[in-house]
Amino acid sequence: MSLPNCIVLATDLAPRTDRAQDRAVGLARTWRTKLTFVCAIDVAEVPSGELNEPAAEIARRRTYRLLRDEVSNARDITPKVVIDEGNAASVVLKTARMDGADLIVAGTAGIGRLGQLLLGSTTAKLVAHAWVPVLVVKKRGSPPYTRIIVATDLSDASVAAFKTATTLFEPSQITLYCASDMP
Repeated sequence: MSLPNCIVLATDLAPRTDRAQDRAVGLARTWRTKLTFVCAIDVAEVPSGELNEPAAEIARRRTYRLLRDEVSNARDITPKVVIDEGNAASVVLKTARMDGADLIVAGTAGIGRLGQLLLGSTTAKLVAHAWVPVLVVKKRGSPPYTRIIVATDLSDASVAAFKTATTLFEPSQITLYCASDMP
């Protein structure tokens, strides 16, 4: 495995997603890779009949305006923007496959204590169904990663996670952590 050629950022434009966005933009800069912002829209939440336009078009236009502002904050990189209707996890996974993503970046369910414990349904689905690594960003962090902890249960999946971490980051930054539950 080599450094990613494409990073996909899953965003719902909620205030807390700025943490994942900052991390995705920072990694794209560091690794000099393509970045795609992906946002799924739920047309059921948009009032229909506004200016006699279909609800999907209204939602797409509003979402694009918000994403345009976010993309302009990325400064020296030019992310691709994908806005699509449907289930958020499905939209992100479809875009990741179409763009040939090597990494998906997503946030957590919220900023409170409970949100820090929960992934959120979209992120949980991404982690469960993605064929590429998913980086879940919980806290704000603008400097590059300096310490990486990789949890292992000695399964094939955790060995693969460790190999991915050593490809993406300096091995000297990585701590392998294994805990066991004693009967």
